[in-house]
Parts: sequence; structure tokens; C-alpha cells
Amino acid sequence: RIGAVKNIAKITNTMQMIATARFLADMPVAGVKLHLLYVVRDTPLERLHRAGTYHCLSQAVYVELVCDFLDRLPKQVVIQRLTGDPHRAELVAPQWSLRKRETLDMIKTAFEERNTWQGKRLGCSRPCLLRVSTPGQSDTAARIRKPLRSPLGPVPPDTVYTRSG
Repeated sequence: RIGAVKNIAKITNTMQMIATARFLADMPVAGVKLHLLYVVRDTPLERLHRAGTYHCLSQAVYVELVCDFLDRLPKQVVIQRLTGDPHRAELVAPQWSLRKRETLDMIKTAFEERNTWQGKRLGCSRPCLLRVSTPGQSDTAARIRKPLRSPLGPVPPDTVYTRSG
């Protein structure tokens, strides 16, 4: 029975995310922030979670939802956030939300495996690739002073952004 409830929740979440992306695609929106719902201590949601009436999304389902959302969002919309940053001491669930880099890497991998990109379902052409290099790496490409939009969300400020492709 719990499996059926989780499947219904997944379908509902997917439908709501797609409907939201379609709505935003028709609006003059400059940027969006995606944020998973996580359970924080001493809240009504914690009580629901502990009672078994609220179930958090798995990391894999969240990654699917983000990809489904982004490929329906126009490529000119800036993605400002792809996940939240819960405080470790306050977080009840899901524990995977503390592994932000892992989640971002999973989104990137899913994009590549699905051969998709932001705006693909709207007919947007494939954007030029964003290569991220860390400080200390040699890089022959031209450095860009202002940050590029990234389908992976915020990138550390000491990162070098270069265009390729």
C-alpha cells in the first residue's frame, strides 16, 4: 500500500512540475529557483513525516523531476537554483539533500543520458556547452568575467567559466 501511495505521489509531483514549467514558459519570467521539499525539525511537516503520512522524494525521483521541468522551460530563463541547502542540525529528511554536489552531478548525468537540455521540448536549439574548470587548472579558452547560466545551478565564485562548442 505504501508503494502505491508513493507511485501516486510521484505521478502527482510530475504532473504538477510539468504544469508549472508550462505556465512559466508562457510568462515573462527572467529566472527560477527550484527547491526540494525537505522536513525540518519541530514543524507540522515533521509530525506528518514521523506519522508516515508524508514521504519525501527520493534523490532519483527529484533528479527526474528537475530534468522534466527544465526541458520544458525556455532557454533564456536563468536557472538560479536546482536544490535547497538545509541546515544539517535542523534536517530530518531526506538525508540525500545534504549531498548537493552529488545531486547536481546526477542532474548533469541525467541530462546527458536523456540527450536533453533546457528548452528542448519547446524546440530550443542545443545551447553551447558550459565547461567548468577549477582554480589551478590550465585553461586555454578565453575567460568570461560574468557568470554564464548553467543547467547545474550555482557554481563556486572561484570557478573559471569558459565557452566551448
